Amino acid sequence: MSAIGTLAAGVAHELNNPLTAVVGFAQLIAEKLRTNRPVNWGDAEYERVTQALENLVQGAHRSRDIVGSLLRFARASRPDARSLIDLNQVLRDAFVFTEHLLLRNGITLEKHLAPELPPVWGNTARLQHVFTNLLINAQQATPSGGTVRVITERAEQPKGVWVHVEDTGEGIPPEALEQIFEPFYTRKAQGTGLGLSIAKQIIEEHGGEIRVVSELGKGARFSVFLPADDAHTIDPTQQTRVA
Repeated sequence: MSAIGTLAAGVAHELNNPLTAVVGFAQLIAEKLRTNRPVNWGDAEYERVTQALENLVQGAHRSRDIVGSLLRFARASRPDARSLIDLNQVLRDAFVFTEHLLLRNGITLEKHLAPELPPVWGNTARLQHVFTNLLINAQQATPSGGTVRVITERAEQPKGVWVHVEDTGEGIPPEALEQIFEPFYTRKAQGTGLGLSIAKQIIEEHGGEIRVVSELGKGARFSVFLPADDAHTIDPTQQTRVA
C-alpha cells in the first residue's frame, strides 16, 4: 500500500501541470470563439467545434478529479495513517474510479449522499478500498439496464454514519448469505473470495460493522456502519475530507 501510494502521488503530481494547461487553454479558446465567431463558419461547424471544446474541458476536469483522488489515496496509503474524514468524499473518490465501469455496462448509478454527516476517524485509502469493492461487486451482479444506488445517512444510536450500496441484480441465495464474508468463499468463476472478507476486516478495524440483506431476483443491499466523532460535523459545502 505504501509503495502504491508513493507511485500514485508521483503520477498525480506529474499530471497536474499539463492538465491545468489543457483546462486553461481550452477555456480560453472557447471564450474567444464565443466572442469572435469566424465569419466563414456555418452554424453546424460552429456548434460542432464548440461542443468538442466543451467535451475537452469536461474530460480534463474529470482527469483532474482522478488526480485528486490519487493524491488523497497516496496521503493515506499507510495502514496506520488515520484522520477525521468525510465519508461522502471517500465515496466520491470511489465513484471517480467506478462510475465509468457502471455506465459502460449500461447500469445507472444513483447517489443519495446526506449533507452534514459527522466525520469518522479512519484511513481514507482503506475505506475507499471497501466501497470500491462493493461498487464493483454490485456492477458484476447487475444486468444492463439495472441500477446501483449509494445512500449515506447519519445514525444517532449509536452515533455514526451508515453507507448503503444497493443493486437490482440477481440477489444472493440464503445459504450463501451465511458464508459471504468468509475468506475464499466466492460465487464467481474467476473470484478469489477475498474481497468481502478483507472489506469486513477493514470495517471492523474501524470499530464498525458490515451487513447484507438480499432477496433472489430483487438484488442485494450491503450496509456499512462506522462510528462518528462526536465533536465535529462535516460542512455540507466542503468538497474535501476533513484533516
